[in-house]
Amino acid sequence: MTLQPRTVPRPTVRSFAARVAASVGIVGAVLAGAMLSPNSAATAAPAIRSDVSDFTFSAFEGEYTLGIDGEGRSTLRAVETFVAEFPDFDQNKGIIRAIPEGYLGVDLHTQIVSVTDADGNPVEYDDGETEDGFVQLALGTDDYVQGTQTYVIEYTQRDAVRAFADTEVDEFYWDAPGVGSEQPFAEAQMRVVVPEELTGALTGAAACYVGEQGSETTCEVSETRGDGATVFSSPESELGPGETFSLAIAFEKGTFVAPEIPSTWPVFTVVPAGVAVVGVGALAAALVLRRKSAGDAPGRGVIVPQYTVPKGLDIFVAAELIGKTAKAMPALLLSLAVRRNLRIIDEGEETVFLQGKKREYRLQFVSDDGASAADLTVLTALFGKKRQPGAIKDLSAKDEKLAKKVQALVAAAPEASVAGGYRVKKRVRGAKVFVLLASFVILGLFGLIIAAAALYGVNAWLALSLMIGLVAAICTYIAATSRKALTAKGAETREYLLGLRDYLALAEADRIAMLQSPSGAERVSVEDAVDPGDTMQMVKFYEKLLPFAVLWGIEKEWAAELARYYEQTGAGPEWYAGSSGFHAAAFTSGLGGFASSSGSTPWSASATASASGGSSGGGFAGGGGGGGGVGGR
Repeated sequence: MTLQPRTVPRPTVRSFAARVAASVGIVGAVLAGAMLSPNSAATAAPAIRSDVSDFTFSAFEGEYTLGIDGEGRSTLRAVETFVAEFPDFDQNKGIIRAIPEGYLGVDLHTQIVSVTDADGNPVEYDDGETEDGFVQLALGTDDYVQGTQTYVIEYTQRDAVRAFADTEVDEFYWDAPGVGSEQPFAEAQMRVVVPEELTGALTGAAACYVGEQGSETTCEVSETRGDGATVFSSPESELGPGETFSLAIAFEKGTFVAPEIPSTWPVFTVVPAGVAVVGVGALAAALVLRRKSAGDAPGRGVIVPQYTVPKGLDIFVAAELIGKTAKAMPALLLSLAVRRNLRIIDEGEETVFLQGKKREYRLQFVSDDGASAADLTVLTALFGKKRQPGAIKDLSAKDEKLAKKVQALVAAAPEASVAGGYRVKKRVRGAKVFVLLASFVILGLFGLIIAAAALYGVNAWLALSLMIGLVAAICTYIAATSRKALTAKGAETREYLLGLRDYLALAEADRIAMLQSPSGAERVSVEDAVDPGDTMQMVKFYEKLLPFAVLWGIEKEWAAELARYYEQTGAGPEWYAGSSGFHAAAFTSGLGGFASSSGSTPWSASATASASGGSSGGGFAGGGGGGGGVGGR
């Protein structure tokens, strides 16, 4: 019988709000291909107070009899027997059984028939209200009970059979007693009874799984016949806390009228796909208009090898124009060195704990003559405002202050490009419309995924649409933002730097031939005039190009060229000192190491329910309907 409502402890199974909060996790699982159990809510564990949970079950027996009604829908009659072993003192007043009211988002129309004890006598219970997707039964009165207590619960449900696309059969895939129990069962078994009128539709496929949620451990299914019915049984065995049996029995496809599940609703299939299409269309339109209204100036379109350093071009701006900002700092340091503002001291290799051999470098301040504003910023950060000649900076030491200043220079390079006339800020035509469309796509898809998570409507179409739509929306946001486009001056300067790269990559004979050609001689300025036969002039000429070799990542090759000329002159560079004098191989290796290590040190510290069936053997414990949990009160 049903009593008047009274105050009793209740299992608190995952609420709607909690399911919404968990929807992002569900989406991630879907995108990774790790779908949750089709009855994930139904297998949630009741949150029972630890004191009333301190007991065990000596036995559980669940018998589930299938049937079919006049509409062709499946029916289920469940008889569950729980034998609890309570302590011999006043702790418990009974148990609480949480029975899922739905399966994959479909109402099971649960009806409680009776609750009795071992002798068939009625046990008082309060079914209260359906809460958080569970019919919650509080069994017992307000009086304490001790020792062995038996509770036999009988209830009916409908639409417990599902048609799974992957197995192409109708399938009764059910959990018992569910993974939501905190107590162990010394002995447990579940049985599925298929009446005579349905035995002819059995395909012969059946599977059993046992363990905690997601366990793929199989168990033997025994099949017996009697009085025309077929009974499928799990083994009789113990179950630990949170463990369950799951039986999957297959029927021929179309045996039952399958209920329409939320994951097949157009709102969770067609609508998400449509929203994703809107996102992709918005992105395509934004890219076209970005190209037309905010594109770079075309430049000359011809790359001609260049021999000399571009006049008045800041290293950081040059690095920004060619997309090599990570190389800007080592290039600037080498530029300061070859211009005699500082000296690089190569200490050689040193064994560093846990890092193996590491090359150590120091910088020595020489002069700030001819230094630009950006040069002075770096020199001041390295050697202080007074910048005493001979001052030393150890590059192996971390320097947060220097790191911030270097990062500021890199971050300011785009604005410096604008100030220098190399770039200009351009707005994308229709940017507001694209931002609104992208926002609609994101909000629409997240609204759908939240609703789907709450109603168990998450499916592959929704997950794919979410992935495509989000990527498209984010890219649309980016495409719709204003950008710093290259001006004609910027485009020509970039082409000049590309030409310098081509020249640096040429074989020496080809470079000499270009310098000696009439057109080549005309293009070399008076300041950089060089006689290819004059080794000293070639050294000075090549030194100036070294920072740009670093920007293009070919500093080792260029250092080897310089080293050969230094050997011919019989003297090493004034701006670079090795620990053991000048040797061509050591110079080449050391200079390449400097370009690599000084790009990151010392400023690196601050830089930068399974929706599938289980009868064919691909299921898992807790993967079906039913289940729920049980605990003390």
